Amino acid sequence: MAIRSAVCTAVVAIAVVLHGATPATAQPAAAGGGLGPAADDAAVYLPDKAPNPVMPDGSPLALECLFMEGTVVPRMAMGVRRPGADERLRKLDHLELRNSPSLTEPVVARQPLFMPLYVYAQIGDGLGNGWCLLANDYAQVKDPRPGQTPVVGWASGEQLELLKSRYGYSFTNLERKHPVDLYASAEDAYDALVVQKAADRNLAKVLITERKGATSWDPRRISEAPPFLELAPAEEQKLPDTPQTFPLGPENRLLHIGAVCGGPVNPKVLARKRTQQQQQGEESHFEMLFVVDDTLSMQPYFKPVADFIAGLKGTESVGAAMRVVWYRDFWGKGKPVLENLGPLEKLTAEKAAAVATEVAAHKEVAPIGEGDQPEELMLDGIIAGIKAAKFSAGSSRLVLVIGDTGDRRRDAELDKLVDEVADLVAQTGVRLVFIRVGQGDRSYQKSFAEQAQRIADKCEPGSVVLPGNVGINDPSQLNQRIREAGAEQQRRQAALAREIDALERRNQYAVPGPGMEQRIVDDGGTLAAFAASNQQYYVPATGWMFHPLQPDVKMPQLRELLFLAPVEVDVLEAMFMALVKDLERSDRLNGEAAVKFIADLIAKRSTHTKAKAAIEAAWSEMPEQDRTLGAFLRDRMGMRVRNPVLFVSGPIKAPKVKQEVSAILQERSKRLTNARGPGILWYDSLKVLP
Repeated sequence: MAIRSAVCTAVVAIAVVLHGATPATAQPAAAGGGLGPAADDAAVYLPDKAPNPVMPDGSPLALECLFMEGTVVPRMAMGVRRPGADERLRKLDHLELRNSPSLTEPVVARQPLFMPLYVYAQIGDGLGNGWCLLANDYAQVKDPRPGQTPVVGWASGEQLELLKSRYGYSFTNLERKHPVDLYASAEDAYDALVVQKAADRNLAKVLITERKGATSWDPRRISEAPPFLELAPAEEQKLPDTPQTFPLGPENRLLHIGAVCGGPVNPKVLARKRTQQQQQGEESHFEMLFVVDDTLSMQPYFKPVADFIAGLKGTESVGAAMRVVWYRDFWGKGKPVLENLGPLEKLTAEKAAAVATEVAAHKEVAPIGEGDQPEELMLDGIIAGIKAAKFSAGSSRLVLVIGDTGDRRRDAELDKLVDEVADLVAQTGVRLVFIRVGQGDRSYQKSFAEQAQRIADKCEPGSVVLPGNVGINDPSQLNQRIREAGAEQQRRQAALAREIDALERRNQYAVPGPGMEQRIVDDGGTLAAFAASNQQYYVPATGWMFHPLQPDVKMPQLRELLFLAPVEVDVLEAMFMALVKDLERSDRLNGEAAVKFIADLIAKRSTHTKAKAAIEAAWSEMPEQDRTLGAFLRDRMGMRVRNPVLFVSGPIKAPKVKQEVSAILQERSKRLTNARGPGILWYDSLKVLP
């Protein structure tokens, strides 16, 4: 095999650690009952698009998971985002689900990316144009009761990665001497191994950022180190893995894994967005403050404001509380003349009508003196109005400033006022919307937009809406502009909630490695844009379970995890304890009886109609000389069982061996009991399997 001439082409390290999204959690079964979904099991269903998946050939809907060929391992898939994919798919932060396998169908539900889901039906190979019917339970009841999790829906293979084993891996940090190496392909991995052995030295390695892994993985937790996902080698793989050496010695097994890597999440940004959400509130109603110039030129625009207020329905509409504050061009007794200052008023339909009448009848005020006044007290009106409004906790706050010119005081005075307005916007979480009315392109008329810009420059992006230098000339347009501002505020609230949800579902410690960085650049992106978008991508990779040149260290470099369905946890817990009793009674581990126990209990604890028959068939299809419990768990249930006694079919006569095996089985049952829980999808293989 040709050896790469440069390390950079031989070793492509992909730093991985992802936070999976809020999962469909699994509720532990009661001692004698079936499985019930937790309250947050359901997919995120979209309004007005009720999920009702169908089979494309008209056959009854599949209600249970498929198994991997030749096994009774549940077939699983997860939603992924791949570099190099279609731009729309690269930007999605969720898995799209439809009622039938067609992109022309509307999206009816969403599920998190990077979380295993059960495959109920499959069209094609799950790649490209393939489709999978996915659900977040091992099996479903045919007619679920209200509150139970229904089948989720169809997902395109373009967004899916099919899992090919139960296993995943996360980094461990066990004081080892060498870092983990990940490679772009098996060929690269073997090339590196040849170089290392031939030169009798370490190949220059790329250090993967290490972090302490968890014994199990809860994808809901942003700080949990998730597993890699192992991919079995392809059928035509020409390069054999190094032999497994369980249970002794370091295992130089080459892992075929799928790495998930993403941009970092800035905790400060996340905290700021949460604060914004708290300030804006999570309700759909608004508290609205109008700050309106009431001088002579503004008279045509009073009625449109009144028309908007009259259209409010009370607390169920966008105007649950409001006030109209008037400001003028002049001072009175050394203070700016402001009218109707005070707290916001809760609106009923009757109150809205009364306020609208007052606004429509408001009398404009002629300037005092000769023509244009040297000052326009817009900024004073904003400051005093916000301070007096007393916005309620949890409200969504909109301040609409309606005028035709800006404040015409000297810059030094304006700077102080602009700073004060910006501070109030930050403190109160209001969204400040400037609406300029009337015609005119003189400098003092353009100053309305210029001062709005000065305020916006000092505020968080999006918290100030600028009017531009072109005003609203037709008073009838003002009412529509106010409504648009309210609707936009609602959209911004929803968008902010989505941004927070996306950030909360990503691991804040994830960083791209050199191989991932190169892929980003090759796709036309930049590392800065990648980090800013906080996207996470799925990238195939290959790595060693133990470093080949670390034979003296008997510790794995990756923690081995396995995925277990809740019903399988039930079965293993009970089976291990049943084996203990069997061993005490008969001095042997009866594989056939154990498999029958598994089949019967899965049939009892789940609604999967084919699982029992599949388990029994998997046992009978094994060569007779290989029919041991260990071989069945390993070859048919896809679990790497390490204890050699489980592969013995005859009697176990040594009391010490019986005692040791019994203790191990009881311990494994207890560990499964302690590790399980809502949201736990992954279990430490070394701790829960004998």
